[in-house]
Amino acid sequence: MTLRMELADQLLASPPHLSLEVGSDDWRVYVLGVSRIGADTFVQLALVGPRFCTVMTRVRAALDADSKAHEIVILVRDWLTSGTRATQAFLESRECASVPV
Repeated sequence: MTLRMELADQLLASPPHLSLEVGSDDWRVYVLGVSRIGADTFVQLALVGPRFCTVMTRVRAALDADSKAHEIVILVRDWLTSGTRATQAFLESRECASVPV
């Protein structure tokens, strides 16, 4: 059994932080970690649905946690509806698009 599958099994034994319905698929969303670095917040998520995925999101740090959470949900929903079959992703809000060095 792989570490990814072990994590998925452990998560399924816990209630999700959020449930999303995307198309005909139900997804259980778990927050694995949150870090604020400078003006940005990074949130690591596990998604359990038709497949198991891990996603790192990057959004601007905000005093309003609800608006930050809403932005993350939109990023995840858009990624899931994109048709990708990937199991890992790094999703950035437009405000955080990496600036070339």
